Amino acid sequence: MPAPSDEDGFRTRDAIPMTKKKLPPASELQALFDPRLVGAACVGHHDLFDEHLEDECVADRLTRHSQAVAICRRCPVIAACREVALEHLDHISGIWAGQPTIDLTARRTA
Repeated sequence: MPAPSDEDGFRTRDAIPMTKKKLPPASELQALFDPRLVGAACVGHHDLFDEHLEDECVADRLTRHSQAVAICRRCPVIAACREVALEHLDHISGIWAGQPTIDLTARRTA
């Protein structure tokens, strides 16, 4: 007998066995949090900001990055995001503060 489903055809929560995942230690999670970025407009849209997605053509990546830049332009913490990005350029990629990290790297070295 198939699992019960909701109106969209997805299995309901009761039908999916829940497993507990072990979270990283609190100190590691805390290191990922920067209070300067609270209120960032990109929250929930991380896939738009990734440098590359698997099997993505150049045109699709450019469209996605344009969408990311548009989000950045209306972000209340864009200046703080730029600061954070410049501090962590060796460890980040994709779009930060409305710019590809390669452009931020060129700016830092100029």
